[in-house]
Amino acid sequence: MNLNDLANAGELVAGIATVFTLIFVAFELRANRRQNRLSMLTALDKGWNDINAQVAQDDVLALVFAKGMRDPDSLTEEEATKYFFLAGQYMNHHKSVWTLLTEEGLDTHHERWMRSDISSIYNTPGFWKVFVSLNEWMPPGFVDFVGKQREKQIEFPDWRKI
Repeated sequence: MNLNDLANAGELVAGIATVFTLIFVAFELRANRRQNRLSMLTALDKGWNDINAQVAQDDVLALVFAKGMRDPDSLTEEEATKYFFLAGQYMNHHKSVWTLLTEEGLDTHHERWMRSDISSIYNTPGFWKVFVSLNEWMPPGFVDFVGKQREKQIEFPDWRKI
């Protein structure tokens, strides 16, 4: 075996090692993407839980939220501020889910929640008033998405009667 044969064998081994390295990197990237997706989904769930916990644990905020959805003009200045920020949290969360769906292509149960929220609570006078006041700062695609979802007017089932 001469030096040329050894060089050829070395190139073959290097080529095989490169292929195995690329396969390893591909598996690691896939595992990393799975972990990132899990982290994003966990953050979305935490976001829903945090927003809903605020309303569920604070009787005053729950009343402001219900009153603000039905008749925003009847809110006091302090109530209107609370309602505006709470509705804004919902909208920002919906915008985050929409962004993940459109830019990351994530298909999750969050999309169904968001579509139901938009078609029901965005159709209330208060939520729509807040959305219209903020939609200038929203991505145009999200504004269009909300408009299409509002047309569907899905009613949440009354869980007390199930």
